[in-house]
Amino acid sequence: MTLPGLLACLKAHYGNDVTVVRRASVSGGSICAASKLRLSNGEDVFAKTARSPRAAQMFAAERDGLLALQVPGGPLVPTPIGIAEEEGAPVLLMAYIPHGRPTTDWAEDFGRALATLHRTSRHPAPGYAIDNFIGKTVQRNTWSDTWESFFAAHRLGFLVELAARQRLLSRSDEQVLERVVARVAQWLLSPEGEMSLVHGDLWTGNAFPGPGGEPVLVDPAVYFGHREVDIAMSELFGRFPEAFYRSYESVWPLQPGYAERRDGYNLYHLLNHLILFGGGYHAGVMATARKYA
Repeated sequence: MTLPGLLACLKAHYGNDVTVVRRASVSGGSICAASKLRLSNGEDVFAKTARSPRAAQMFAAERDGLLALQVPGGPLVPTPIGIAEEEGAPVLLMAYIPHGRPTTDWAEDFGRALATLHRTSRHPAPGYAIDNFIGKTVQRNTWSDTWESFFAAHRLGFLVELAARQRLLSRSDEQVLERVVARVAQWLLSPEGEMSLVHGDLWTGNAFPGPGGEPVLVDPAVYFGHREVDIAMSELFGRFPEAFYRSYESVWPLQPGYAERRDGYNLYHLLNHLILFGGGYHAGVMATARKYA
């Protein structure tokens, strides 16, 4: 992939007169370095840089996800500007949305906006047009006939194989997890109607109030699937305020039995954290797997 230089990418978007007048480092997560660019036209741009061999592919998938999530009535999402190259490394450029203070209605607005996203963007089949990434891990999005077969093969099964290849699982661990994969259809529930476009990596670090208190989503790992996966992950690493969940269900109630399925959905993310960060997640993976084996 041939990429333009950073300034050339900015000029292609904003016009030939634009220049970068100031640059400051900001938080960009555990994978990327990030900076805030102030342009001569007064605009602020968020720039993410990564030196991974697959960085350009990761950024192309993230750009696609940001565009897909831009749904009227849904959460605010940064508009991607382009992918450039700087000092031999890919850079993803997007509109900068500053963090604001949460208003008294922020969580309620967020729940309503997420439900609107889930109800507005739908597809008959689970999957997505491209594979993308969940952290540094490839997220396989091959279209499937049913939600159960998709989740078994392209969520749990795929990551069990990756973890096994990295020798993060014993043979007895694999056998437990293989039983979970084989039994997915016994505990997973088909969606009511079409699949929803889901954020795919919805935890408290990827959502925040914007400058006016509006809900903002970043760092997507989108695909079409059961909307419950977003709600489940939002409970894995610290829940959003209760008003978020009440508001979501006031717009679109969850199907009965969600609480029994929640940990099974989150086994996908626990396996991914085992792959990304190592053995500290092993006990959580196996404790969760045994519930469904």
